[in-house]
Amino acid sequence: MGASGVRVGRITDADELHALTAEWTALADRAGARAFGYPFWCLPWLRRLGRGRPLVLTARVGDELVGLAPFHRRGLAGAGIVRFLGHGLGAVSRLLLAPGHEGAADALWRTALPASRFAELLEYDGNAPALDGLGASGRRCEVRPRDVCPVIRTTGALEDWWAASDSELRRVLRRAERALDADGVSFETELVVDPDRVGAVLPELIAIHDAAEARNPRQHFLAGRWAPFTRDLLTTAAADGRLRLFVGRAAGRPVSFALLLLGGGSMAMWLNRFDPAFDRFSPGHLTLRAVVEAAFAEGVPEVDLLLGDARYKRLWAQGEYRTLTVHAATSVLVLKTGRAVLATAAVRRRRASRGR
Repeated sequence: MGASGVRVGRITDADELHALTAEWTALADRAGARAFGYPFWCLPWLRRLGRGRPLVLTARVGDELVGLAPFHRRGLAGAGIVRFLGHGLGAVSRLLLAPGHEGAADALWRTALPASRFAELLEYDGNAPALDGLGASGRRCEVRPRDVCPVIRTTGALEDWWAASDSELRRVLRRAERALDADGVSFETELVVDPDRVGAVLPELIAIHDAAEARNPRQHFLAGRWAPFTRDLLTTAAADGRLRLFVGRAAGRPVSFALLLLGGGSMAMWLNRFDPAFDRFSPGHLTLRAVVEAAFAEGVPEVDLLLGDARYKRLWAQGEYRTLTVHAATSVLVLKTGRAVLATAAVRRRRASRGR
């Protein structure tokens, strides 16, 4: 135990992590964490996509959990690489620190980075505390800007929000309503939160995603190697009361969906697609309208549109935050070695991709 009274623990076994979920979730809520710092995201990722072993560090004062570093560790070309559990796939991550206990971050960093270990933390939440102390005690740290995340502020009155919204957005929605009226088509949005209902609408989500991928291939999270993770995430998040799944239907036919995850003070739109055959109705925008209305009704102050500065996001957003790439180690040599290992691995992946 350090001078501050902080005691750091280390969890490297998945079964132990499951036993921690209630405390972990409560801390994430206190810390105002985004959805990707919660067990309902991290544990399905570990089960379905993770390689290496969990390295979840806990900071306690007495019996109280006041900090948590949701990491995992894997060996790569002889180096010990530390990353966030659940990294990639658009996840924005951070250390979890209870208000008033931000000083526990130093103890977590010390434990995470012994002499031979290198940390690569992608999409670190630029609004989060705890990075200031990462470069202390001789540690080497490099921080670079990475991406931008537009956000919709959903505070105050919904009527005032609409009155102040972007005029182009209002025109898009009016055109959509006129197109629906001209075709005699109704548009309705279902909010799915129940685990049983998730299973019932899953074929609709797959059909929408299939149609979207056929026109605009990106990454099909409901097919191939990604599908087991997404299915696990849907059921786990629903069971925890953290799923906000919006399914848009035109004349009863599923044409759009937005999959949002509830964190401590924000809903993050992790996945959204629409069937391009119905783009004259702007189903993505109509679904986002339902998302905003639900956020106001539920009292969630922010809808996080996550990575990327897409034009459609800017029509809705009133703010943004930045994400960072963080490389850290206990020495310049380990820092350089870790970066070289990652660069070599990236070259191998590109060559393998060209060969397929």
